[in-house]
Amino acid sequence: MSDSIPAMNAIASLTNEVRALSAQVKTLSPQEPPRLLDDRAVAKTLGVSARTVFELRKLRQLRSVEIGARKLVSIAALNEFIAAREA
Repeated sequence: MSDSIPAMNAIASLTNEVRALSAQVKTLSPQEPPRLLDDRAVAKTLGVSARTVFELRKLRQLRSVEIGARKLVSIAALNEFIAAREA
């Protein structure tokens, strides 16, 4: 029985080290940027109001996708919109 106590302590110590390393890996992992943006995020990117983004979508100048009741703009659509307006 006394031989199992050091082994249990070693296992507990290793478990704590694994948890600590796991937490570090999660913080080091790059986050994937969102692929779809709401009007506020698009507005912030373009430097305009969310209302302007709404109007651009309504006039079909800015493509969007509908998911449920939400209208979202893909990064690709945003890049196309910007490219079409570059001089």
